[in-house]
Amino acid sequence: MYILFYDTAFPGCLPALDVCRVLGHATGTRATADTLAAVLDAAAPANTHTLVMLHGAYFPEAAWPSILRFLQRGGNLIAAGGPVFSRPVAQRQPIVCAGGGNRNETDTGAERWVVAPRTWAYCRALRLGPFSAVDLAGCEGEHPVPRKAGDKDASPLGNHALTPTEEASFLREHLHRTTGQPFWPLSPDDCYWAPTPQLSESKVYADEEGSTGTKDTLLLPLAHVHPIAADGRPDKSRRLATPLLLLDQANGTFSGGRWLLMPWQPAVQHSSAYATFLDLLGACFPLVNAGYTQSTLQSEFATYMENDKVALRLVVYRPRGENAHNQHGDALSRKTADVAVHWSIAITVHAPNGALFHSKKLEVAINPGATYSLLIVPGTPETPGLYTMTLYQRMCNTPEVSLLQYNGFLVRSGQHITGKVPPLRPGLHLFHDSSSCPDDQSTMARPQRPRYMFGTTYMDSRVQRHYLLEPNPWRWSRDMAEMRAVGINVIRTGLWCGWSEWMTKRREALLRALDAFILIACQHRLQVIFSVFAFTPAPAGKHPFLDPKSIVAQQAFLALLCSRYAKVPSVHWDLINEPSFGGPQRLWDSRAQPNGDVYEAAAFRDWLRRRYHTLERVRTRWRCTVSEIASWSDLKVPTEADYSDAVGNTNFRHMLRAADFTRASQHWFRDWAARMATIVTGRSHRIGHMVTVGQDEGAERPLPLYHASSVDFTCTHPWWNNDDLLWDHLMARTRGKPAVAAEVGMMLARDVSGDQLRSDSDNAMLLARKLYIALSVGGVIQWLWHTNAYMVSDNECQIGLVRSDGSEKAELGVFREFGRLMHALKDRWLDEAPGIPYGGDGDSIWLMVPDSQWFARPALTRGAVRTAVRVLGYRFGLLPQLITEEELPELAAMRARPPRHLFAPSVQLLSHAAFEALLMLAQRGTHICLTGVLQRDEDGLLVQDRVTRLYAQLQQDATAQADASECDSTSSSYEDLGSARILEATTLQATLDAIQDAAGIPAETASVRSVTQYEPVLGVMARFGGEKMGMVHKSTSLPLLAGACGHAGGRFTWLGVPVELADDASATAALYAKVLDTCPRKDSGMLLFSRRLRDGWLFTAINESSAVASIPLLATKPGNSGSTEASITLAMPPGEAGAVVVDDEGTNSTCSGISTEPSSMVTHTFGRARLAGAGEGWELIV
Repeated sequence: MYILFYDTAFPGCLPALDVCRVLGHATGTRATADTLAAVLDAAAPANTHTLVMLHGAYFPEAAWPSILRFLQRGGNLIAAGGPVFSRPVAQRQPIVCAGGGNRNETDTGAERWVVAPRTWAYCRALRLGPFSAVDLAGCEGEHPVPRKAGDKDASPLGNHALTPTEEASFLREHLHRTTGQPFWPLSPDDCYWAPTPQLSESKVYADEEGSTGTKDTLLLPLAHVHPIAADGRPDKSRRLATPLLLLDQANGTFSGGRWLLMPWQPAVQHSSAYATFLDLLGACFPLVNAGYTQSTLQSEFATYMENDKVALRLVVYRPRGENAHNQHGDALSRKTADVAVHWSIAITVHAPNGALFHSKKLEVAINPGATYSLLIVPGTPETPGLYTMTLYQRMCNTPEVSLLQYNGFLVRSGQHITGKVPPLRPGLHLFHDSSSCPDDQSTMARPQRPRYMFGTTYMDSRVQRHYLLEPNPWRWSRDMAEMRAVGINVIRTGLWCGWSEWMTKRREALLRALDAFILIACQHRLQVIFSVFAFTPAPAGKHPFLDPKSIVAQQAFLALLCSRYAKVPSVHWDLINEPSFGGPQRLWDSRAQPNGDVYEAAAFRDWLRRRYHTLERVRTRWRCTVSEIASWSDLKVPTEADYSDAVGNTNFRHMLRAADFTRASQHWFRDWAARMATIVTGRSHRIGHMVTVGQDEGAERPLPLYHASSVDFTCTHPWWNNDDLLWDHLMARTRGKPAVAAEVGMMLARDVSGDQLRSDSDNAMLLARKLYIALSVGGVIQWLWHTNAYMVSDNECQIGLVRSDGSEKAELGVFREFGRLMHALKDRWLDEAPGIPYGGDGDSIWLMVPDSQWFARPALTRGAVRTAVRVLGYRFGLLPQLITEEELPELAAMRARPPRHLFAPSVQLLSHAAFEALLMLAQRGTHICLTGVLQRDEDGLLVQDRVTRLYAQLQQDATAQADASECDSTSSSYEDLGSARILEATTLQATLDAIQDAAGIPAETASVRSVTQYEPVLGVMARFGGEKMGMVHKSTSLPLLAGACGHAGGRFTWLGVPVELADDASATAALYAKVLDTCPRKDSGMLLFSRRLRDGWLFTAINESSAVASIPLLATKPGNSGSTEASITLAMPPGEAGAVVVDDEGTNSTCSGISTEPSSMVTHTFGRARLAGAGEGWELIV
């Protein structure tokens, strides 16, 4: 039975509705806005009812409580015509006239109603989330398929067509019966919307952060909108919108109901298109009105060995008529109809070669609350490969209702799981692969090619994190083929929850499901990165990282996986996703805070003993008395108060104790990762398997810069720092190993109304900026290919390239365009660092992270490093290599060529070893640029002799250089850039006297003071606002000192003011320009950096501003009488990103929005970049 809400006087009413055509011969009641609530409340619970609402977004607000109760009782729903339940409509209140009576007593039609502004509150109550308007043109991407002019097979109405999905067999049959055509043509004026459903109401694993949600609602797309391809047929690889989707309410608030959404607003002026809309509505009505029945066909195992017997399980389930409760706790009577539903079922299994392996037909009668289960043993397969299972079901008493399901299983040969995909191995900045898959270490010497890692995260397009519990190899193969077509070479997957399942009798089924997943990835030539743990490793003991019991259990689990795939070198291991150090209760703390167990306390005491050797050193550092720390057993882990670094907190606390614990946690995690990595090494013999840790923007949580020695490549997940993406990426880039932006996606942002802040196009532009800025590292992996609606998090339910209804977002068009760039660069990569000058020799620039203060006052130090990165990147086009203060002494002692420049930004504390390393690097040829306080050690104690030693070193080297060159005795290499004059001196004493006269202070006893609000630097007034005057120190030795150091061309520049901490970066840019001896660009929000290719150069441009950004370049053209110069301008649209490829021969190609003109330069466009101003034969110079 149906309840039809169709009121011609109500807003949104569809015109000329033929009820018999849409609803057939079903019985039911028609309701108006005035009667809808009463009709719904009077509906007998003993019967199945279907509420049909055909007013699009509009619904009577007064009837909402009745609508909600009806759906909570398990009622069915058809809601069509747009973003349903988003425009509540109230009846206009009568206006009392002066002479009595109501002014609007005779109002009719739309004049009776008041339409409220659009709201998603009612959609959220139905767990449909907000709807997004689908921009078909935006989904087409940068390079849509051109139509053939005059193609007679093309749609006469528009460039799009609608086709049924594989599962919607009833629609395909209906299409064939009614039109005889393979698709329905659509009007170009039709509008489509996409919901953001949340299909889970609770977690499966309540105590796990990454738990998947319960499968309360099952979503089935029934039809998609496709673009018309050049041959006049729908391009089914492109699903632009989903105008019909089915929601089966398996459990939860609306259990038992079957909902059909048609977020499709038809253009009623096009009669044929409107007729298609009504025709599809009528075709779907019997399916919805029949109610929800769930049928599944699953193989006992997803993978079998040859000669194993295959076992399949058919399950048919119909929900029971039980009582439910609404959000107020009121009892609701569910439908209790006990009439059996009869289904005709046909099962087929086809071998990899298409031959029929098994078939079976049967009829099933299913009552409410009953479950039908049948074990099918079709025999023993002989052919290895993917077997396809189909389940075709048709309702016997309603033959127009039929659905089709696909699944599969794999049959493999051999005792071991093997893969033939050439493995990726880590290089210096990129990855390498070989032309063939190595079988042992002896073959690793074969020629290898640099590769950029380009991938996405994937589990399953339908069940997401349930993918190993409910494996569907057929769907995996289809999805991976689509992803591979975009150009990716790796997929990231793994376990985000449910480790306890692997300790039960289900382990074998889970392992065989993972076998199938990995083997199918190999078939599509995809590398697999598998995340073993997430957030915190499963703790078997008291501490997840330090208790030996926990470590033994974790190693055993990892060994189980590694040994199974030892001969699949294209499988790599992400030991843990986004780790936090400490217990599960301390997830997401910016700094590691104590868990409070005995293993942690003992480990901290041992770490302090090894680092500081004596109790006296610890007491001095922590400012404790002998009574407080009389023995090593008196050393305690920090308290929560120790972590406060706010100026307003005037209480004494041990901030350096918290700094020590933070540093110790970095070392402990590094050791844990090394232990886990030995398991991979021992099981795989390192024929291809790589190890990594997928850390996000970890602040002071385990940082890639500190655990890089334990992994093969490092990772960052650039989610939140959208204002500093370059810093976000470079913080993961370590020396000698590639880094990967391993989770690149769009987090949800809300405005004050609770609605989404960014539109789909805004998200697409931001994704483009993230993808192209990831060219600063060795790879990028997007999160997530398919949106995961089986989560209780609103945020998770909206992240992904493909919506949960199967339609693609505008972000997928951006991703495809980036894939086009990857294809163009496939064999052109060189394993060299990006961010070097065009035509340069690759000399490196290091940026030191001052971790002595980083772990004590993290926000302060992060700000300084971020400013330094931004100035070097955006104003000079240079991408520095970040190094830690801790590793600096080891790097300085290496025999490799030192960097050309090293910047140490806004130092407040500096260890003795780091100071000696800086002097050593300067003597070996590095130009050191240090700002801030030179004369405070890591304990915050003054070390005055550092200033004297630096002056002496500079004076000695200046004298030696003067003698060697026999230069004028009055020359000097000292520059007082603060007063903009050269200090003429030949001796150290003369220099000190000159400095004292200029600065008014004795240089030998240079002091440390807090900064003032304004500090003059290089003609710029640097302002230190906020709390900086209460926590930032400067050195008052002199404004700035620069001098030659050593005999290898090194220099040492020291500015006592920590300019990188100033509110504005102007002073920093002025200083760096002096050090780099070049002019900075204005920071207009445009980032441009280069990367050398095998036969040319790659220029990447990112515009972070809302205006067109441009950078002037220089082009030269060689000739007989010398070279000719011309100016070229690189322009980028607002908020966009792209790339330009310039060949050594002078041709160039552009990607993603950079425009290149004139056309006499051979160009290929990637993204949104534009070049203008030069012609053929010109060479580009930045």
